Amino acid sequence: MASTTYYGLIDYKSKKTLYAVLFESETNNISLSVYKGWDGTLELSQDNINWTTVTESYTQANPFISTTGKIYARGLNNTTICGDIGVSGGRWRFYNGTNISISGNINCLLDWQKVKNKENINMASAAFYNMFASDQKIKDISNLILPATILTDNCYRSMFNNCDNLINCPALPATTLAYNCYRAMFDSCDNLETLPTLPATNLIYGCYNSMFGANSKIKLSETQTGDYQTPYRIPTTGTGTTANSALNDMFRYTGGTFKDTPFINTVYYTSNKIVE
Repeated sequence: MASTTYYGLIDYKSKKTLYAVLFESETNNISLSVYKGWDGTLELSQDNINWTTVTESYTQANPFISTTGKIYARGLNNTTICGDIGVSGGRWRFYNGTNISISGNINCLLDWQKVKNKENINMASAAFYNMFASDQKIKDISNLILPATILTDNCYRSMFNNCDNLINCPALPATTLAYNCYRAMFDSCDNLETLPTLPATNLIYGCYNSMFGANSKIKLSETQTGDYQTPYRIPTTGTGTTANSALNDMFRYTGGTFKDTPFINTVYYTSNKIVE
């Protein structure tokens, strides 16, 4: 397990401190199924006041339903939300709801009180593995905070894989990577338009493997020309070292003139917005 640093979080609409993750739909009705992979306590709410403790999985046939257009989620004493990598498919899935945004500190799902108290939080391997994979209703995660600077094996692997409606990604501040930590995180998100800076200098096996593959709106070039004016480099600064399969297929089948496995310490150029 790895400890994570504290990031404060603000409800981006109310500007009030929020110690939960907020899922918000453009329509009033929103429903959510969750696979029981957490190892402590998980609570859901439609008003951030009255909370339901989730003891078993909510299924598609019997989801958690909110009529406010919002679902708040928080946890206590969790080291994982999704369990191990043996379970395939998206662990959390929205049904009713339109163009859902996700905001807040993801660590509030592990332990919101520790976030509030600015305490370190332990994150197990595969903590958020496949969490929202193939969910076609998620659109905006620009206000989602993934604060961990020290990652664990498979922790964010395939987290948003095949989320076709997703248009942006959050900042990824991690400086210490782990086995397959970001592998396929945004693979096959065909409307994704942003790229995060990647500051870690010591790459680990599989860490960025297929991370942005098959995304036609992600565009890189080996030369600075035309629409390709913004430099993009792995790592962002400094001299990096790499490992087997760390960068394999990272930009395969993307929409630019470069659509392959990038080289470390090499400047490419992108037409996409960079998220820092």
